[in-house]
Amino acid sequence: MKRIFHLIILLFFLINFQSPALPTTPGTLNSSLSLKIGLMEEPKTLNPFSATDRWSKNIIKQLYQPLYIKGPKNLDIVPWLAVEKPHFNHTNEVIIHLKKAQWEDGTPLTADDIVFTGNIIKEFQIPSFYSDWDFIKGLKALNKNTIKFTLTEKKAIFFSQTMLTPIIQKKQWKPIVLKARTSKNPIKTLLGYQPKKIISSGPFRFSKWESGKYIKLIKNEFFFGQGTKILGYKIGPYINEIVFLIYRDINQMIDALKSGEIDYIWGSIEPRYLSQIRNNLKIYLTTSPMNAIQYLAFNLRKEPFNDKHFRQALAYLIDKDILVTNVLNNYGVSLDSIIPPGNTIWHNSETRKYGKDLSRKERIQKAMDLLESAGYKWREKPSIEKSLVSYGKGLLMPNGEPVPPFIILFPSFEYDPARAISARFIQEWWKGVGIPVEIKSEPFRSLMKRVKDERNFDVVILGWNLGIDPDYLRIFFHSREAVKYGKNFSGYKNLDFDRLADASAIKTDFKERKELIKKMEQIIIEEVPYIPLYSSFMIEVYRLDRFSGWFQQLNGIGNIWSLLLVKSLLPYNEKSEN
Repeated sequence: MKRIFHLIILLFFLINFQSPALPTTPGTLNSSLSLKIGLMEEPKTLNPFSATDRWSKNIIKQLYQPLYIKGPKNLDIVPWLAVEKPHFNHTNEVIIHLKKAQWEDGTPLTADDIVFTGNIIKEFQIPSFYSDWDFIKGLKALNKNTIKFTLTEKKAIFFSQTMLTPIIQKKQWKPIVLKARTSKNPIKTLLGYQPKKIISSGPFRFSKWESGKYIKLIKNEFFFGQGTKILGYKIGPYINEIVFLIYRDINQMIDALKSGEIDYIWGSIEPRYLSQIRNNLKIYLTTSPMNAIQYLAFNLRKEPFNDKHFRQALAYLIDKDILVTNVLNNYGVSLDSIIPPGNTIWHNSETRKYGKDLSRKERIQKAMDLLESAGYKWREKPSIEKSLVSYGKGLLMPNGEPVPPFIILFPSFEYDPARAISARFIQEWWKGVGIPVEIKSEPFRSLMKRVKDERNFDVVILGWNLGIDPDYLRIFFHSREAVKYGKNFSGYKNLDFDRLADASAIKTDFKERKELIKKMEQIIIEEVPYIPLYSSFMIEVYRLDRFSGWFQQLNGIGNIWSLLLVKSLLPYNEKSEN
C-alpha cells in the first residue's frame, strides 16, 4: 500500500506547471530598509469588512488597528489602542480609555471612530464580525478618548475577539457607508467596496498596489506605538517599507529567495520543496506549531453515521501517527483534540485517544468488538489470526440491512496533497473491516457548497485555521448552529453540550471557563462528530543576510510583532520613495 501512495506523491511532484512571469518590482526594492516578502497568492481586497482570505488580512493588520492585540509571547490579550488591561466590572458596562493616536492624515483617532466601526458592524450585520458584536447593546463616546460599551450580558469573547476588531476612520468611511445604505443591496455594496485610498492608523500606510505584481506599504510616521515599550519590547517599525511580491508558482518564489530578490516567504512551505534550500547557508528554516487542525467530519443526519458506536469504531481504525509520518513527513503532530497543542492556553491533553499505541491488528479487533456490541454483523468476518489480517466483507447494520456504500470527500490533490493522500489511507483502513467506502475529490469551492450549504455529503476531510479563544467549539457543535448555513454542518445535537457551551460563552473567570471548555471537548471527542487527524507545522524560510529580529509565535514568524521589531543588518544607503 505504501508503495502505491509513494508513487502517487512522486507523480505529483514531477508535474510541470506552466510558470507565470516574475513580478515586476518597484523602484525602491534595493533599499537596505525595504523588506521584501513573497506571497503565494494575491490578496482579494483591502476592505477590512469583506476580507476573509489570510493574504488580505495579513496586510490589513498593518493598516487598521484594534483596541487590543494578542501579546508577543503567550498570546494573552494586551492593550493596543486602549490604555488599560481588559476587565469587567460588576455591571454589564465596560469603559475603555484610548491612548493618544492619529490617523496617517494627522487627524486624531477618537472614540467616535470606535463607535462608528461598531455601529456599522451591527447595522449591516457584517458576516465576519457580527457574531462578536451581536451582544453589544450600545456604544457611546463619553468624550474623545473614552468609550462606554453596554452589553446584553457579559461574554468572554468581548475581550478575546470583539476588541480585536480593526477600527476604521469615520471621516473616510462615512460617505462610503451612506452610499451603501441607500443602495438596493446595502450589505453587498459595502462588502464589495474596493478602497483606492486607505487612511491607516497602523505602523505602515498603503502606497501602491500593482495587480498581479506587488503591494507596497511605507512607514507611517504618525503610528502611535513608535518608540514605546510594550511588555519589555521597544516598538518600531525599524524599516521604511514593505514590498509584498506576488508569485503564482512556489518554485519561482524559492528561486527569488535564493537569489535575494525576496527576504521571506509568508506562509508554510511544503516539505517536498525543502531540498531546494536545505544547503543554502544564507537561508534559515524554522518550524512552528500551527493553531490549525485537519479533521474528518461525519454527516450525522445519515445512517450509519448517526450511530456513535459506528463512528467510534471508525476512529479506532485511523492510525494518525502513520499519517503524520507518511503524509506530513513528520512535520506535524497527530491530534486527539479539537484545540491543537500549539494553543497551550486552552489545549486539553486528557481527551480519549482511540487506538493510541495499538498495533494494526489490535485496532481492528477494537473496532470489530465495538461494532459487534452495537449489533453489527458480517457476511464474511475479517480474520486477524496470527500474522494474517484479511479483509472483511458485507458489513450489516443492526437491522440486518447492508451498510450503505458511502463516499469520503476531500479537496483536490492540487489544492492539498496531504488531505488527498490521507483519504486513501483511511479508505484502505476502513475497507479492511468490510465497510463499503469510496473516495472522491472535488474543487474546493464546490465541495464547500455541497458540505456547508447543501449538507449533501457522507464524510468529508477538511481543515480549520482557528482563533486562540476556543469559543469556536460552541459555534461548530451547538445544536443552534445545526441549521442551513450554520457552522455545525455535521448536524451534531447534544443538550448537555449546549448547556456547557452557553455557560462557557458568558463565563469570564478564566479557570472556571477553562473547566467548561475541557468538558465540552471531552464530549466531542467521546461522541465523534469530528475525528481530529493532525496539525501541520508551519515551515518557514527567510534570508539571514539582510534582516534580523524575526519574532516566532504560534503560527510562525509572519506576525505584526516581527514587522514591528525586525531590523536591517545592512547600512542604510538609499532613501525610500513615498
